[in-house]
Amino acid sequence: MEGAFDYLNSDDRALLIERGEVIDVEKDHVILEEGELRRALFVTLEGACRVERRHGDEDMKIAELGKDEFFGDMNFLEGLGASASVIADGPTKVLIITPEETNTLLLSVPGLSSRFYQSLALNLSRRLRQTTERFMG
Repeated sequence: MEGAFDYLNSDDRALLIERGEVIDVEKDHVILEEGELRRALFVTLEGACRVERRHGDEDMKIAELGKDEFFGDMNFLEGLGASASVIADGPTKVLIITPEETNTLLLSVPGLSSRFYQSLALNLSRRLRQTTERFMG
């Protein structure tokens, strides 16, 4: 989970895993469906996923996610429907973090909230930069 949360220390990561739910999914399992109203942050602990978005009658692959990458961040932060579907590319282990489970934790551990949201912001910035480069490059 190190790559997903650059600013967290090992104790922080252990607490999030303890408070979250770890699930094992098989290949082609839809972990998060486009439009789904599920307020959670998902972290790929093992395996890989693909991100697909419906365009007309087709599902278009828009990204690949590997170990230590997260998704569902827009749902987690905004509470809106998922902008795309995320599907396991093979056997995958995913950590599911909900605001309900983490809010108390984030408030009770000094500095954790700051480190957690700094990590989210850094990853979102990286994704925006990659998207910009893809369209401009």
